[in-house]
Amino acid sequence: MGNQEAPGRVLRVLSHSAILLSINISNPNFFGKEKKFMERVLAVLALVASCPLFMGCSDVTGSTEKDSPTGVWRATSGSEFNYLVLFEDNTFLYAENDLTALSPEENGLEVGTYSSDSAAETIRFNINYDDNDPGNDSGVGDIGPAVVIDAVVSNGGATLTLADGALALASVSQDSSTPFVGVWRATIGAEFNYLILFEDNTFLYAENDLTVISPEENGLEVGTYFFDPGSESISFDITYDDNDPGNDSGIGDIGTLVAATILLSNGDTTMTVGGGILVLTKGF
Repeated sequence: MGNQEAPGRVLRVLSHSAILLSINISNPNFFGKEKKFMERVLAVLALVASCPLFMGCSDVTGSTEKDSPTGVWRATSGSEFNYLVLFEDNTFLYAENDLTALSPEENGLEVGTYSSDSAAETIRFNINYDDNDPGNDSGVGDIGPAVVIDAVVSNGGATLTLADGALALASVSQDSSTPFVGVWRATIGAEFNYLILFEDNTFLYAENDLTVISPEENGLEVGTYFFDPGSESISFDITYDDNDPGNDSGIGDIGTLVAATILLSNGDTTMTVGGGILVLTKGF
């Protein structure tokens, strides 16, 4: 009928995300309860359409802070350090060097499994490897009964506070543009090798090799590293060593620069160290 409008009206809701919702209620018999019901439906549709495209309303009004503790956390001050790595498969690594400890034996490495409860703001640790003064409740705790610790993620996911504020750790991003930077690991049963290469050229290495002559040959090494792109090698300078120090165990010893070639493969998810001495997989 040319430009003449059809009887009735069309209700339209246009959201800022360019979604157009329209329902024709031109039917002259559309009255009473049915009309009121449809008006309620339209109100709901308007609320839904008001949310940005591909995003739920809860994403607009709710908190965007990270509430999961999964990831890499650390605190460093001079030669003191605390590292906590909470993997997505619910395994963990904790390493510390506290110069105020009564004995250096109270420092070292702990590895095991964990579960987190974001609602209760706690983490439950089960330790299965402990060279952090085992049996004396040092570090996270001891092998045996589970240890439950208060854990609060704050500052938009940038801070993890443990044990009612006794320890505050900063989140370490895993989005480096440098392919070899990050967390690398190999685990078979109780055996493990972890190598963490941080963006600031510091590193952490932890191992438990069941084929060694003495368990003293396992443990933790921390220090700095330098990557030489020409030779595709990394040079490690160890500053903390409880991995049978002085006997060239683990990466090496304090005071001796150790170089090893690295090769990335499988889309930069596999690292081969020293021509195959160690093959590691990206942890995150």
